[in-house]
Amino acid sequence: MVLPSSPPLYLACSFGLHALVANHYLEGASYPVGGAGRIAETIAPIIERAGGKIVINAEAAEILLENTTAIGVRMVDGREMRAPIVVSDTGARNTFERFLPGKAGKHRKITDQILSIPPSQAHVCLYVGVKETAANLDIAGTNIWVHPSPDHDANLRSFASDPKAAFPSVFISFPSAKDPDFERRHPGHATVEVVTCVPYQWFERWQNSRWRRHGSDYDAFKQQLSFRLQEELIRQVPVLAGKIDYAELSTPLSTRHFMNYQHGEMYGLSGTPERFGLRCLTPQTPIRGLYLTGQDVASPGVTGALFGGVLTVSAILKRNLMGAIAKEGNGRKRKREHGLRNTGRRSQELVEQTPIGKDSTAEQVAPSAFGESSDGSAVGADHRDRHLSLTRRTANGQ
Repeated sequence: MVLPSSPPLYLACSFGLHALVANHYLEGASYPVGGAGRIAETIAPIIERAGGKIVINAEAAEILLENTTAIGVRMVDGREMRAPIVVSDTGARNTFERFLPGKAGKHRKITDQILSIPPSQAHVCLYVGVKETAANLDIAGTNIWVHPSPDHDANLRSFASDPKAAFPSVFISFPSAKDPDFERRHPGHATVEVVTCVPYQWFERWQNSRWRRHGSDYDAFKQQLSFRLQEELIRQVPVLAGKIDYAELSTPLSTRHFMNYQHGEMYGLSGTPERFGLRCLTPQTPIRGLYLTGQDVASPGVTGALFGGVLTVSAILKRNLMGAIAKEGNGRKRKREHGLRNTGRRSQELVEQTPIGKDSTAEQVAPSAFGESSDGSAVGADHRDRHLSLTRRTANGQ
């Protein structure tokens, strides 16, 4: 495969964003019972009870404007849906560059500001199915991060210039182990996800071909990455050796196809300090009746996207819903802490949020479930166990 002569380097992330993510995990993250799909399934009836309608397989082509006011959306099939308020969750870049007539016309300055922020990293994700339960395998809901060395910038540069170099970072997650309802829905099975970041340029030459019709070179490259990620998974979790029943790899072109992110970016706009300095990345746009929502108006990731929705509704209703949510959340936290004080078991909080195994506690780690580092020696057993114990306390959830 021919690589770009000068692969782009990944940009530095805002320290504030890193602090937000780290703080989010300090008390242990939560996982939706029934899987991530339950978020949409829970919201849908509320929308429909309020008179809304959810339309799927309906691709938008353009935001309709009347002078300087958004009045609806035109679909690819020609249908027009008129509304006094248009909320775009397609990302700030897509909204201003693709969906506004004349590329936003007199709002070109805003478009240029948004385009000055590069897209976030692209990634590949290996989806693994196992014909055995997480409990039988003694696998808990712990996330695992694997890095070849503490020099993350050097790791990224090395991999960007050579796809055969060590992965700059590997994230391993066990969704079925986090979901207390999974065994009821899929008895005798378990799932694993293995993620690493990759340069989009590696896949750019196939971007104009059809999904699942990218050609043999693409399939071969995918197979190489899939095989290496499976090797890393077995190295970290040896108990899975010989037990993988199914594995499928998504690439940046998968993200491009399903999410319409043109560079297969994982998290919309990159989380650089400059991104958070743009005044245009707020829910309310200069176009009357048009609002942005999702991760681009808050912060990258699922939680950022959810709170982006809260910020947008607050702007539309002219009411600070963040305060109401914080008040309710603090009330639940006080009740939970009161119960913990009565029992004297601090680790129970994690068990309530994310079950980590029938006989496990937040401090316990089954050393037999996890293996060596990517180079076989960088992480000693004692260091590894402490790291995994800390990871379990701070990162039970994705």
